[in-house]
Amino acid sequence: MDELKIGDEVKTSIIVPLMPEFDPEWVLLAINNIKYLPIGTIFKIKLIAKKRELDWYYVEVKNTVYQGDLGWINSIALIRNEEKNEK
Repeated sequence: MDELKIGDEVKTSIIVPLMPEFDPEWVLLAINNIKYLPIGTIFKIKLIAKKRELDWYYVEVKNTVYQGDLGWINSIALIRNEEKNEK
């Protein structure tokens, strides 16, 4: 997938984990609260941060049952994703 920028909208072609926090104090609790975005979910990039040299995207979900939810997706989770819509 091309490099993502703030404002980009992405449609998932794979199931993508949405993390509740970027750097959780309680990792196991955060893992229990992961949401899995189904294929066809659209999210908008709101912020980009780096953690251990990986891009992490703070996103807002635009459709599906998670519409309006906010969370973090790392760049590794998107390696096989094939769809990207421009701003």
